Amino acid sequence: MASIEDSWTVELRKLLELLDDLKLAGLNQIFHLPQIIVVGDQSSGKSSGAHYYICWSKPFLTIRCAVLNAIMQILFPRSEELCTKFPIQVILRHGDTDYIRARIDPDAARQTRNKAKAKKFTKEIKDMKDFPALVDEAAGAMGLTGTNSNAFSSEVLTVEICGPDRPDLTLVDLPGTILNRTGAQSQADIDFTHEIAEHYIRMPRTIVLAVISAKTDFACQGILEKCAKHNAIDRTMGIITKPDVLDAGSKSEKTWLNRVKGLDRQLGHGWHLLRNRTEKELNFSSNQRDEVEATFFSKGAYRELTRDILGVKSLRNRLSSVLDQHLRKELPSLRREINQKLHETENSLVKLGDARTTTNEQRTCLLKLTMKLSEIVKDAARGYYDSPFFGVANVEEAVTSETNTRRLRAVVEEQNLGFRLKVCKRGAKYNIKRTSKGRVRKPKIERSPMDVMNSIFIAPDEDPEDLASDMDIDDGRCPKGSEAKPISLSREEGLEWVSKVLKRSHGRELPGNFSPELIGQLFKENSENWKILAEEHVENVAFCCKSFLISALKHVTNEPNVYDRLLELKVDGALENACKAAQKELKKIIEDMNRAPMTYNPEFTSMLVRRRQLRYSSTVQAGLESINPQDYTVNLEDRWGTTRFVVDPLKLANKIEEATADVGREAATGALDCLQAYYKCERRYFIDAVAKQVIERHLIQPLPTDIVSLTAIASLTDEEVGYVMAEPAETTRERDFLLERKNQLESGRRSFEKALRPFR
Repeated sequence: MASIEDSWTVELRKLLELLDDLKLAGLNQIFHLPQIIVVGDQSSGKSSGAHYYICWSKPFLTIRCAVLNAIMQILFPRSEELCTKFPIQVILRHGDTDYIRARIDPDAARQTRNKAKAKKFTKEIKDMKDFPALVDEAAGAMGLTGTNSNAFSSEVLTVEICGPDRPDLTLVDLPGTILNRTGAQSQADIDFTHEIAEHYIRMPRTIVLAVISAKTDFACQGILEKCAKHNAIDRTMGIITKPDVLDAGSKSEKTWLNRVKGLDRQLGHGWHLLRNRTEKELNFSSNQRDEVEATFFSKGAYRELTRDILGVKSLRNRLSSVLDQHLRKELPSLRREINQKLHETENSLVKLGDARTTTNEQRTCLLKLTMKLSEIVKDAARGYYDSPFFGVANVEEAVTSETNTRRLRAVVEEQNLGFRLKVCKRGAKYNIKRTSKGRVRKPKIERSPMDVMNSIFIAPDEDPEDLASDMDIDDGRCPKGSEAKPISLSREEGLEWVSKVLKRSHGRELPGNFSPELIGQLFKENSENWKILAEEHVENVAFCCKSFLISALKHVTNEPNVYDRLLELKVDGALENACKAAQKELKKIIEDMNRAPMTYNPEFTSMLVRRRQLRYSSTVQAGLESINPQDYTVNLEDRWGTTRFVVDPLKLANKIEEATADVGREAATGALDCLQAYYKCERRYFIDAVAKQVIERHLIQPLPTDIVSLTAIASLTDEEVGYVMAEPAETTRERDFLLERKNQLESGRRSFEKALRPFR
């Protein structure tokens, strides 16, 4: 007997061993592995000897895998209680030890009540005569026995046959497709046989051995139509069985022979003829069977056919060549798919994060998360934006827009500037101009004695904060909120307001004087909007802080449950406490501001002196302008070439005395000057105090130290940690699935490395 091993090269054996290793690793549930399937109609001779018995009065029918018997040289024992009701994968392994082992590989795509039982099924037999009992037991594990049981199953019975005379080969025998319904068959049975055949045929790496009986009209055999439907013609080999039933020289025989020659329908791997055993030949050895087949094909019209497409011996050689080419074509792409799927699986595991099934795992994950979060918060509070979290600044949007809230320090600085501008613009109840007509003007007299006094009349440099109160500020930095604008008053109107308050607040002061408490009353009324503006500012910054923390939490964890619960349990409460502390600090600042006026700021006295000088200069200017120019005395100075105009000092003194004769007005004027100087100093202090003592101290600095610090998180109880970090059941199942898949893929990759190492 010629051994099949003669047709198998060492390289091909290695590749077939690789496929077996990949299947053992479970990769056939993930990828379409290269394989050979034997498929045909029930009447094709695929699973029969001389003929196929169809008798549905018995639970199982006779199996005679003619193709399997011929190719693999295995004689399955005859039994009238046995037929192919589920896929049978036969794995031949070359080894020193003889054994026959069987297992059931459940269909991962189907959920059946017997799946767990089938998965546990394993069996080892000593001789092939025990094979019928093994198949019967496997059928029971698949739920195919007993009343109301299924007729077919998609679970695969894998039979591994090892021995020193065995080749390395794997074939899958599928249940024959049922064409016509009988009384014992349901439509579901018929549909299932076609469904499982198409399921295997559509696999792109499957070589299809389509078994067709010459005894049945070709038009009645639909297996090739299934191959065409799923674009499998190019990877199909047609196996024509039972040619011995054809009458020699008949038209039917000629038709079949033309088909074998490829004159009728071309297949990717061509056609092949096999002669089945007759009923009398069932006990023939493989050698005897092959000799009978060779004799048959040496007569009649078969002599005209090439020997490469006749008989089982040439079929073995053809399969060897087909397998070799197919594996060398498909394995490189399969290897790439395994590596790609492994990379995707590892990425999916990374996205899931570390396992969190125990308290220690949960606390460890929470601490890691907090460390990442704390670093981001520290960088944001300091204004360091190197982390990927901060991304690229969106220059098309405002600094305080939602897209830029991650850059917290920049947002807070912009909010503080906006608060400053808003206090300057809307902080005062009354916006009092310096003069009745606005700014102090220079004398209009050209080339007059006024030029000598220009230095007296020039006003001090304008303060930007004063200018801000005169502007309609709307540059996007000024937060929206209280939109009440100051009441604009001229100098005279301002003096009138101060005079009214002065009259209603007069104590024992001498005429022309005012009490220090008057400045406190005026200041308190004029700064009453500060509290509202500051409270709005605190709310705005607190909102930005929370938005930032939410973005940071979402960045360090992609699980909504985790950041929602962490916000609820720790962050929201801590941030609320920080806001309360900020409001409490602001309340203290407001209370201090509303006490009796007090300042040691040298700017106050400087501004007060400048305002008095300015007021006196204005009085002198008004006096000079009221004197008739004809009363000036001309004094010529030839030495210097200049002309001097001299005014009578008594006349000027009288004019000044007339302007300052009203002591009540003078008191109101002094009080107004004092109020404006004090207001300006307090406004600068208030803006800085809110920014430093309220915003920075209570909202920004606690972010990395109190709200999301390791100390704060470490203080959580085990119950709280479990509440925050407990892994959802679906995540645990997904991780277990991915870990199992990763192990399978890594095993497959190692198998590739081991198998391909000799070819490098």
